[in-house]
Amino acid sequence: MTGHREGIRTGAPTIGMPDASHTVHYRKGQFGRAHAAEAEVPAGPNPGETATVHPGDGLPEGTVVEPVPPPAR
Repeated sequence: MTGHREGIRTGAPTIGMPDASHTVHYRKGQFGRAHAAEAEVPAGPNPGETATVHPGDGLPEGTVVEPVPPPAR
């Protein structure tokens, strides 16, 4: 999985993963190489799962978010 670097929280390596009701839960992840605005996420989320992008440090666990599809490449 590749995710935006801004979606990775500072401190412990975690990434926000919305559940079926769009509630954010932080999970441990492993982050790889960074490429401009993207970073590799080789462990943590499963392929096809939705992750938060640009959450900053102000998106607390349990926040309900509105999923938005990624832009076409």
